[in-house]
Amino acid sequence: MAIWEQRTYTLLPGKMPEMLEIYGRATYARSREMLGDPTFVFSTEVGPLNQFITQVRYDSFEDRLARRAAFRATGDYRAYAELVRPMIRRQESKLMLPAPCFAADGG
Repeated sequence: MAIWEQRTYTLLPGKMPEMLEIYGRATYARSREMLGDPTFVFSTEVGPLNQFITQVRYDSFEDRLARRAAFRATGDYRAYAELVRPMIRRQESKLMLPAPCFAADGG
């Protein structure tokens, strides 16, 4: 069964432009290659501020574990993590299952 992972990174105030630049330059293409095309990549404008949010679909929990482990093992990821880790105040990961009506519709 497919699952979606939504990752939310709450950044220190003023760090969003730097985070977006680093993510776009240093890891977006590689993460698409190894994790799959994201459902979305957003930053917040209203509500909880300073949040950078990504969502990726995986075929299963085991697929997620394997793809994330392979991605974390790359030099690209390690270099990216070293750059952005000091900007992150908090991070959260949600694993979500599709509602039956969405799953039946091909989600």
